Amino acid sequence: MNLETIIRRNLESTRSWRIGVTVLFSVLNLNVYSASAQGFVYEPFKDGLQTPNVKVKITVTAIGAIPVPASNPRSTIQHFVTPKGEANDIVIITAAIDPNTGIAPNQIDWDGATKDALNSLQATVSKAEAGRHIVKIKSGNDVLLELRVWVVWATAKDTLYGEEDELADPPFESAMENSVVREIWHDYNAQVTAVHSPFMLRYSINPITIFTDPEKPSLATPEKEIKPALPPSVPKEDTEVYAAGKDLGTGAALKWDASRQLRIKLINPNNIDLDKEIYKDEIFHIPMWKNYLSWPDGVIGNDDTDDENTNDEFYDKLFTAGKIRDTDDPRAAISNDDGAVGDTVELRRHWREFARLEIGGTWYRISDFYFWRQHAKFKKVSEAADNKDHDGDGDKTGQVWIDNGSDHALDNAGW
Repeated sequence: MNLETIIRRNLESTRSWRIGVTVLFSVLNLNVYSASAQGFVYEPFKDGLQTPNVKVKITVTAIGAIPVPASNPRSTIQHFVTPKGEANDIVIITAAIDPNTGIAPNQIDWDGATKDALNSLQATVSKAEAGRHIVKIKSGNDVLLELRVWVVWATAKDTLYGEEDELADPPFESAMENSVVREIWHDYNAQVTAVHSPFMLRYSINPITIFTDPEKPSLATPEKEIKPALPPSVPKEDTEVYAAGKDLGTGAALKWDASRQLRIKLINPNNIDLDKEIYKDEIFHIPMWKNYLSWPDGVIGNDDTDDENTNDEFYDKLFTAGKIRDTDDPRAAISNDDGAVGDTVELRRHWREFARLEIGGTWYRISDFYFWRQHAKFKKVSEAADNKDHDGDGDKTGQVWIDNGSDHALDNAGW
């Protein structure tokens, strides 16, 4: 059966077309069947038949990837996006042709995807590695429909040290060959003793073509006025997780976001009263010097309450170079009014950094976890006994906390 016969048999079709991701090809009282945007052209009918309007629709669906509109509203190319999966994970693409005459499936072939041996209307692409899959559904040499399957993943370099340009190229190298203890800042005064641990992590998003290809999904377009779906929060019943029941919806201003998770262990052998205002979180007003021994689930960033990535430089780096970053400088401070000489206390904070992406209203993790930690260790001493002005106030009469071997590192060791 040739195409002329197929079209003749469907000239009177007036049924409603199903709603989906579609491209319509029309014959408008011409003797050439074409869709110029796709390069799909059939030869004129030999008998010069003048045909009324006929519409043939190709609907494409995918299992294992999420449909996303094109950034260019005039584009006919369809887009599906998914995070990278495991070695054997695939995206299954299915095409439906309407009107379907029974012979059309036998005329279908695929470029850029592996056609199913038993169903020519179905094909697969791997999601084992990040990349752009340009898939074309064809009949002979004619392209019926083109689509993109985007497999997204982000990789990172991390550092415990400040840089003048946080988004500079080349990527940061790990600075762990240097002394880390010296990079913890110690603040002594009459009120508190504190340690800080500056940290920075920058992700490179792959494939970069999701930002640079003229044909890309709308989530890769810098439309600042379009807000993502709110990121999830920790359920209030998860009391072993930091920030349980608190609103984390302000943690992302864009669909692309660098976030982190936090767990805390307190080592307090002298039972110092640390349930005071000075030890509460400034945002949530909850105790920080307390055990929160479990990680949150999924893509919850329970140590991510605001998004600093809203300036023009960030937009430029994201949408031209595919880079996002996270910085932090956690501070552990203990009041010199608390505890007795000889007391010790340790606050262990462990983080899991990750990148996430909102696709179709749902957040997905698009990176491995990157680990780091701060172990803030303090000991209460007598300046008179040590014959030392620890807090720098000009005398040696105080009883103050001093650093007792605090450390930080790019791991979660020593929990």
